[in-house]
Amino acid sequence: MNQVLMAEAVSPEPAMVMAPGANAPQTLSPGCSTLSEPLTDGFYTGKSYPTMQFVAGEHVTIEAHLPAAFGAETTIILREGSQVVDMASLPGTLGYTIPMSGPYSFNWSANENLTWAVSCSPPQP
Repeated sequence: MNQVLMAEAVSPEPAMVMAPGANAPQTLSPGCSTLSEPLTDGFYTGKSYPTMQFVAGEHVTIEAHLPAAFGAETTIILREGSQVVDMASLPGTLGYTIPMSGPYSFNWSANENLTWAVSCSPPQP
């Protein structure tokens, strides 16, 4: 039985992070900061976020893992808005690099509860 997961993108106060090789911290966009919050991680069926502002070059990463008791083949799909931007089998990692600064909306979901780890990183130099 195939299960399908979906993901779309959009945040609170900017977070300060160090970019690899950088001497000064970079400020994450509101959207990237929101997706980096610990509340996006956990064991659940799905989450959606309203449209949020992102900066070009930020990278959204969504990892999904089946609980040990499950054995079904599952495909995870990342969506920005209504467009599929990445697909993988479980366990799997999806990624999306923000192409232009502006508003984005992300959603991810599954037919079953999965263990999710969501993050967003600053643009790479």
